[in-house]
Amino acid sequence: MKKVKNNAFFGKKHSKKTLEIIGEKSRAKFTPDFIQKIKDRHQGTKHRDINGYILIKDYNHPNRNSHNDVLEHRYKLSKKIGRSLTKEECVHHINFIKTDNRLKNLYLCSKKENLQCHSSLFKLVEFLLEAKIIRFSKGKYYIKGITQ
Repeated sequence: MKKVKNNAFFGKKHSKKTLEIIGEKSRAKFTPDFIQKIKDRHQGTKHRDINGYILIKDYNHPNRNSHNDVLEHRYKLSKKIGRSLTKEECVHHINFIKTDNRLKNLYLCSKKENLQCHSSLFKLVEFLLEAKIIRFSKGKYYIKGITQ
């Protein structure tokens, strides 16, 4: 079965002269002043990543990624302690809400300590279930004596 090409430009290539003109126009537009203007426009803007964490645009932060974004919780904690965080350091959200980046909700720890934080919560839930202090029903956890 043969594919039909509806695009009139399919398979066509620019001439060398046309490519040179395109290159000159691009270089003329993307001056250092123009690039700085774009950076200034986006500096400090926020958006979410696919994991639900908030990212801040910062072109100079040492913990930025390839898109010049920094995780907000790492950004805030690094500002508080006055240095950038190392790759071995983690920021634990105490209430487990990824978007709650208040300093009182952030805990600086190592990767091992972060795993221990999560593990201790799972052990606590297991204990509370065994002690019948909480119960699980219809996809939710309930505290004994409190109706929801």
